[in-house]
Amino acid sequence: MWNMIPSLQHLVHDLQRCFSDPSFVTHCQLLLGWVLCAGPHNLYHVAQTLRADTEVSRARRHPFDRFYNFFSRAAWSVLACGQHQAISAILRLKILGPLYLVVDDTLLHKRGRHVFALGWFRDAVASTRKRVATASGNNWVVLGLAVPIPWSSGCFLCLPLAFRLRMPGRGQPGCAALARELLEEVAAWFPRRDIILIGDGGYANKTLLTDLPERVTFVGRMRLDAAVYDPTPAAKRKGSTDRPTQGDRGICGPPRFVTSIVCGSTRMTRSL
Repeated sequence: MWNMIPSLQHLVHDLQRCFSDPSFVTHCQLLLGWVLCAGPHNLYHVAQTLRADTEVSRARRHPFDRFYNFFSRAAWSVLACGQHQAISAILRLKILGPLYLVVDDTLLHKRGRHVFALGWFRDAVASTRKRVATASGNNWVVLGLAVPIPWSSGCFLCLPLAFRLRMPGRGQPGCAALARELLEEVAAWFPRRDIILIGDGGYANKTLLTDLPERVTFVGRMRLDAAVYDPTPAAKRKGSTDRPTQGDRGICGPPRFVTSIVCGSTRMTRSL
């Protein structure tokens, strides 16, 4: 077995409270196997890297059940691991001011009858302006923390904190609904910090933006044909005969590029 790399020792130690003693040992071994694996980074090759000094026979079942069971049966929580990871990064890097969160979805290409939550989803990498490409696989919505890299000129590293698997079929929550669930979970970890959420145009909709907390600001791209209005005035008192208003109309005709900022119930636009 390999020994833990000294430079990773303090990082691994911060997450020890998220695991039981046996699962923590397995976690450390899988981390080393992932770093040292020279071939495809699937679970079998990672586990085989840990047993590099022992020849594994292909004629019988592999002896890596312990590593496979780590992801399905071991006593540890992915959400708790992401929470402690975020707290450790903020404390060690001394991140002050608002927290910058980034949300996006990614497609993991898979095929086969026995693959859980398999469906046909939009493939952002293969799609173009004129053609929307779809592919078979698992669609994951990921929420990450943008962490500034020390001693760099404004470079950031996105640290994944939480994720949701989008289920195929009608009636299932979409990417924006899953992103809202992730935002509420991560925002509860830091109740006194302002949050700036960054996403693409697919998340700039009412599913994600309706009734955002005042301390959460969303930065994204609006539709080019979006109708922008001033904030809706306060509701009239009960029994009033005044007609309700929708607020004064904002820009007449959208500009070519628009950045939308939504903070609580306040909506503003800025042309680029």
